[in-house]
Amino acid sequence: MGWQADGSGGQFQTQHLRLHDMLGNVWEWTCSQYKKHYDGTEEKCSDSARYYSLRGGSWGHRPRWVRAAGRDDGYPGNRYNYIGFRLAQD
Repeated sequence: MGWQADGSGGQFQTQHLRLHDMLGNVWEWTCSQYKKHYDGTEEKCSDSARYYSLRGGSWGHRPRWVRAAGRDDGYPGNRYNYIGFRLAQD
């Protein structure tokens, strides 16, 4: 299941952007500074944030965290098997 090299898609139905199975593997790094409360900071990238925003949830978290709106903070020097990034092909 999941992504297939032949381009036939994933386990779940595609959405309007033709993307499959986009959540649940790892928390995904963003380039924006994390703030506990939204104030517009997450709308732009930061080169010097102490903590960056993570999105999406991972395989090791409860289902309520596995959603695009799920977010957390991450210190760039930390490494875990449930935090990563997503590769995309145009």
